[in-house]
Amino acid sequence: MWKQMMESYKEIDFIIRGEGEETLFELVMGYQLSDIRSLVWRTNKKIIENKIRPMIKNLNSLPFPAWDLVNPINYPSRGQGLVNGINLSKEVRFPLIFSRGCMGTCTFCSSWLIWKGYRYRSGILVADEIEMLNKTYGAKHFVFQDDTLTGNRDEIIMFCKEILKRNLKIAIFGTTRVDKVDLQMLRVMKQAGFYELSFGIESGSPNMLLHINKRTDIDKIKHAIRITKKAGIKTCALMMFGLPRETTKDRILSKKLLDSIKPDEIGSVGAVWILPGTALYEQAKNAGLMKDSFWLSKKKYYIYRGGIGGDRINQLSRLRDELWHMFGNTLIWKMIDTINAYREKYIKRLFTYFRFSSTIHV
Repeated sequence: MWKQMMESYKEIDFIIRGEGEETLFELVMGYQLSDIRSLVWRTNKKIIENKIRPMIKNLNSLPFPAWDLVNPINYPSRGQGLVNGINLSKEVRFPLIFSRGCMGTCTFCSSWLIWKGYRYRSGILVADEIEMLNKTYGAKHFVFQDDTLTGNRDEIIMFCKEILKRNLKIAIFGTTRVDKVDLQMLRVMKQAGFYELSFGIESGSPNMLLHINKRTDIDKIKHAIRITKKAGIKTCALMMFGLPRETTKDRILSKKLLDSIKPDEIGSVGAVWILPGTALYEQAKNAGLMKDSFWLSKKKYYIYRGGIGGDRINQLSRLRDELWHMFGNTLIWKMIDTINAYREKYIKRLFTYFRFSSTIHV
């Protein structure tokens, strides 16, 4: 996409491909442009692509983010409830990373392609960063933005032991895979302050898990949720609905799975978003649904409404998507969305009320 961006937006002077820390440093320090690997730049109206820079093997070599250049306390709090005596509704949630990349190669995700495998930081170093944030800004609430937080079991356990050894009373949220947790590790995580983990479950249909190359199965999903709850950590099931080739039976299986595992929360964007760099995007292009020029529009993503693998295209949903892109930020549209969000909830309440009233009268 870098070439497309440079050709279409003349106001763009530079693009950095891959990881940006070293390349950006050399750029702002005034290195010769032709010597800066991973840099795309212009000269005499010509676009120049330098050789790509290898990925950073040792993430521990990177300094902490320049937290002093922002005031994180100015950001709003996020969360509800008490964890380790911490009122989440009053605490800013500080974002960090423990790792880059993922072991999976899911069709809807580009993380594995962007990061070229899985790399991680030292558990001790991550604890150092959290302690610094705690002492400098009074930070107590943290979220790891990793795709697979627990990819390296030993380092996660080391991190948790460091938090306990330093007597840091904090609350932590994270996301990982169902095949990368065990009860012993989860119990240590709970002691260190982890209060909730999100799992990329996606579907309750074995057939769909194969289609999206999830590399997990229903038994692993059930086991991960069960032991996470046993460790005293809340669970969030990240689900996808409307995937290519998904049938009514597949959706029913997803509902049955959720009814079975009973996660504390369910996360979903309500539709399948197709993003660049994913296998799903290539499928969409091969099906004639979209072209690379799509990313030059004002739309941030393509919402899948059929057209792959024999799926019938839902024209009504497509029309609504177009209207949302045109009017989604208007007050009237937001009001309609709010009404729709609560409509089913209140209809169910009314139905329950009238059914209960009828039973009383009888």
